[in-house]
Amino acid sequence: MLSSRNITIFLDESGDLGFNFKSKKSSPYFVITTLVISTNKNTKDTFKRAVKITLKNKINKKRKIIRPELKGNNTTIEVKKYFYEKIGKAEFDIFSVVLSKKEVASLIDGAPSKERLYNYLAHILIENVFNSYSDDIEIAHLVGGWVRYVRFGNIVKYACH
Repeated sequence: MLSSRNITIFLDESGDLGFNFKSKKSSPYFVITTLVISTNKNTKDTFKRAVKITLKNKINKKRKIIRPELKGNNTTIEVKKYFYEKIGKAEFDIFSVVLSKKEVASLIDGAPSKERLYNYLAHILIENVFNSYSDDIEIAHLVGGWVRYVRFGNIVKYACH
């Protein structure tokens, strides 16, 4: 657990919430993961620098089309280890929620509302993060490469309704 009193949470998702299992575009799982770091400038700078160096030296080194972000699903273990080494001793925590869509589909009649399902999963995840930390927290939600900060009270109201 982080020793910092103030933390920032980066939230991202992998997969999709489609339930058409005949389509090759529909993933079998939907995952929401948070990266929790200290809000101190040194930690934030360490993570920014690690991403920048990894992209420059490992991802975009010989590419004509530059990738602007690290993508876990198509990044090799070698690159992930390199990134982890660049983080050094920076403290962080990771929380995830994994949804097996076939299991959910077997329990319900028809496809659930994507919005309600996303909100429910995000609520479970954020609630677990907040139960682990009782300090003043900012949430950074990654949306298409843009970071939007939302206060906790706002996301709980959104996720619960």
